[in-house]
This record gives sequence, structure tokens and C-alpha cells, in this order.
Amino acid sequence: MPRAALRRPRRGARDTGGARGGRGGGVSGGLAATPLVRALRVPEDAATFGAREWDLAVRAGRRSALLAALAARLAEGPGLGAAPPAVRRHLEGALRLAAHHARALRHEVAVVREALAPLGVPLVLLKGAAYVLGGLPPAPGRLVADLDLLLPREALPEAERLLFRRGWLTAEPDPYDQRYYREWMHEVPPLRHAARGTLLDLHHALVPPTGRLGRDPGDVAARARGIGDGLRVPAREDLVVHAALHRLGDGEHERALRDLWDLDRMLRAWGADGAFREALEARVAEFRAERAVAYALRAAYAVFATPIPGPLLAHLERRGRCRLAARVVVPLLLRASDPARPAAWRAEGAARLAMYVRGHWTRMPARLLLPHLARKAWRRSR
Repeated sequence: MPRAALRRPRRGARDTGGARGGRGGGVSGGLAATPLVRALRVPEDAATFGAREWDLAVRAGRRSALLAALAARLAEGPGLGAAPPAVRRHLEGALRLAAHHARALRHEVAVVREALAPLGVPLVLLKGAAYVLGGLPPAPGRLVADLDLLLPREALPEAERLLFRRGWLTAEPDPYDQRYYREWMHEVPPLRHAARGTLLDLHHALVPPTGRLGRDPGDVAARARGIGDGLRVPAREDLVVHAALHRLGDGEHERALRDLWDLDRMLRAWGADGAFREALEARVAEFRAERAVAYALRAAYAVFATPIPGPLLAHLERRGRCRLAARVVVPLLLRASDPARPAAWRAEGAARLAMYVRGHWTRMPARLLLPHLARKAWRRSR
């Protein structure tokens, strides 16, 4: 991979079939009114854009890694001809980059599969790799900068040895970082290939064992479905839960809007299926992730008018006891997720700092978190 590497709402219509807006809800302004989000939601609206709106859409698309997704949406709808020639060149280039990412991903997965064959365990693809190779709803225009795999925890030491022989080295050689990942996180330290520079993340769970974000039920791999060549992708409901957990537990927000777009694509494709909704509700309970999923779904609805059954959201907020907290967390998440607003801006910087600290707070208890944040601050000041 490169190093860098079910219903459409009517225009102006009020969505009455899903989550209720309230504060931080509904598609009424802010992030939802930006040109990028408007064009992603209703590609036909892009035909009305002027030069200023196209400039903002392209800039925000690049920052959020959604420019190729925007191009794919336009290609599915009014066509790239809806964009001016200068903008069309950027969109076509983004599609070529996404195609290159997909080819590189397939090659990398084939190499890793061969390297790990002696383990005799299925490889479960996560996040972007699962979307692209599984042909899932977020796939069109999806960029994949690294490869995330889920393996049994007991297989990780041998997996690292096998990969080391094929040129993968740890990307975090610092002893503290090694301890941080191996003792407190749900993955081993990232691996980088010495020649290709590609990144590989080996997970043994979907959530950190030390955190309060949720708990891993331990059966994600067993429930995953095969896609051929010894590869699997998680069940639909597990993909949605993982996307929500990742968004709320990740302290970095440069690509947060893309995470919400991933959720929107999956929920639009599967949300009308009653069996899926029941499975999602049950799975959230097994992960004990009601709060994280409720926040993420409400944020996706606020930005993209994602069709979320009102009873599902009400159930999650009731079980997670977070309806009032959502009025604080969701607006912060939305402000931190806006790629059009630099972190240097006071409000955006404060929101991103708050969500950064909150993300770490959900992953580590205070006795580990405070020394960890102090160490990271000291490193950045050097």
C-alpha cells in the first residue's frame, strides 16, 4: 500500500423516520452544511456549486481522505461532468489513487497471507481492508493506508516472528511504546515493511482490555464470514460496532468525518433489514458499547441524515444512560471532525483536545492515563 497509503433524503426535506435531532441532531447546519458533506449526501447538489464551494469541497475532501469517495458518489449520480474541468482533474486523480490503493492492498494481503500460512488460522480483515476486499458499502473511493488484521492472541508471537522473516519490523521501537501496546492495548505495536514502507496492525481484540469503551466478546473471528482465499470479514453488526468504537476511542480526528461516512454507508445499505437491526442491538449489548454506538450514530445522523431507527437509538441511550451526555459529546465530536476548520482555530482546537483526552480516557484507567499523557506531552515538547 502507498505510504500515505436506504433512502436518500429529499432536498430540504425533514427526516422524520429516524433519530430525532435535538442539540447536535438533524441536518441543519455546521458540518452538515459544508460543500463536501452536501455533495456526498446529494451528489446532484454539486451542480449548483460555484468556484468557492468546489474549492472548499476539494480541500476538505483531501484532508478527510474523502475526495475519492466524493468522486465515486458523483460518478454514480450526475457524473464527473457536473464538476468544472479543473475540479474534474482532481476528482479523476483521486479515483486513480483509490484504485492504486486497492491494488496495493490486494498485493499486501496476498503477501501477508502467504507469510502467515504456517499459523493455520483464518485472517480476519478489519476496517478499510474489510470494506474494500469484502466489497462492502463504504468501499467506493475508500483509501486504505494500512492493513488491519484480527488474529487469536495466542498466535501473535509466532505471527510476529513469521512476519519479521519477511521484512516487517516494529514501527515503535521505544520500550515504553512496546509496553503500552503489549500490556494495555488490543494490538501489538504497528509493523512496517523495511522495503515497501507499508504498515500492518495485528489486533487480538476490537477494544483495549484496560478501557471503559466496551469489552470484546471474543467471538468476532468465529462469527466472521469468508470471502475466499482464507480471508474473512466481520459480521455486518460487528463492522458497525467496530466503526463506532474506533471513532469514539480514537484520539485523532483528521479522518473522523470518513469514519462517520463509513457508518452512514453501512446503515443505509443494511438498516432496513429487521434482522440486522435486531442483531445490531444484541451485539452492542454483548460489547457493552451502548454509549459509544449511541454517540456515533447520533453524530452520523447529524451530519449525513443517516437513517437510524428512533427506537434503536432510544434503546441505546437508555441502556447507556447517556442521553444528556450526548448533548455535550456529540457537538464536540462534530466540531472536532470538521476538515474545513483547522485545529489552529480556537474552538476547533479545543474540541479536538477534549476529544483526544476523552478518547484516551475511554481506553485507559486514570492510573495509566495520567502518566501516559504526561509522557506524550513531554515528547511533543522536545
